[in-house]
Amino acid sequence: MTGRVGENVDLRGARRQGKGVFLRPVTDADMSYLFFVGTSEENLVRWRLRGRTTSPQGFQQFLWSNTDVQMLICRQDSSDPIGHVCSYQTDEISGTSKVAVVLEPQFQRQAWPLEGLYLFLEYLFSTFPFRKLYFEVPGYNIGEFEKFLERHAAEEGRLQDAVFGGGRYWDLVTLTLTRNEWDRFVSSSWGRVVSGAMFIPPRHVLNGRAETAGEDPMSSRPAAVSAVTGTRPAVS
Repeated sequence: MTGRVGENVDLRGARRQGKGVFLRPVTDADMSYLFFVGTSEENLVRWRLRGRTTSPQGFQQFLWSNTDVQMLICRQDSSDPIGHVCSYQTDEISGTSKVAVVLEPQFQRQAWPLEGLYLFLEYLFSTFPFRKLYFEVPGYNIGEFEKFLERHAAEEGRLQDAVFGGGRYWDLVTLTLTRNEWDRFVSSSWGRVVSGAMFIPPRHVLNGRAETAGEDPMSSRPAAVSAVTGTRPAVS
């Protein structure tokens, strides 16, 4: 779609406010928090570091190197961060980028924080001319990503025995989410995301009262996705 010259349009980007979470850009003040999340016992091997340890200074360089957009997923009730999403290794010529997301361990088996991933995908497709977004998923994480794959993405490639973890080799699977597929989802279901019907936050996230987290809309069990590049629950 092409805009008309002189047409009034809001160029502030896609919606970054959800029912239970919102997105905000990463700043230098967030480095200690992200170091804690990325190097936690649950995330160190499954996230992008794949078991490598680094100094806080080296971690900051790693986080910004070849990364185009990164944001924190924050709670609506307290504004506290609970996770991180980013796009990296963007290829402007081909119109592609890779996506990664990681959550704090205590939020990894709840559905409502995943609203942040959906807000981030909408931000990327609305702000940049991407044709495809890639998720690189080690085989030990693919089971946690199965429902998302069925709903949105498709397997585009597989490197056999490319990743080592847990004492054995695993395939590295590349999943693809196309703009056309995302547009179809937005036109049919985006209202359920922004209304909170897809990712029902606990009441204490909305108004301070405790309640059990909502069920994962992609599964009959609580959500288990958290590292679109290697965390459990993980998407890569």
